[in-house]
Amino acid sequence: MFKFESSQKSLSRRTFCRGVIAGATLIATTPKVFAIQKTEFDFRDIRTLKIRHAHTGETFRDVYYEYGEYLPDAMQQIDYILRDYSQNQFLPMDVRLIDLLARTANELGEDELLIT
Repeated sequence: MFKFESSQKSLSRRTFCRGVIAGATLIATTPKVFAIQKTEFDFRDIRTLKIRHAHTGETFRDVYYEYGEYLPDAMQQIDYILRDYSQNQFLPMDVRLIDLLARTANELGEDELLIT
């Protein structure tokens, strides 16, 4: 006789709830994530950043962007502070990361970010 077997597995209540929670979280946080990543180009804009490296004690507290341009000297200082201090190697940081750090500090109301 022919035996019919279903290839579909039943969905458990736990799996269903996980999916619903994950979907709801994604929907609830998506606008916030895009708002943080949004870069506004206002030529009157002046952006500052205050960071302190926990291991080296080095700090940056200055303007890094003004009047539509990233300031090269400030960006070099930021790159140096965010370097791999154990190997003393640094690379240019993506300006979007620096903007994200500044916006995060601003949104959290933090005066200075501690980098570890």
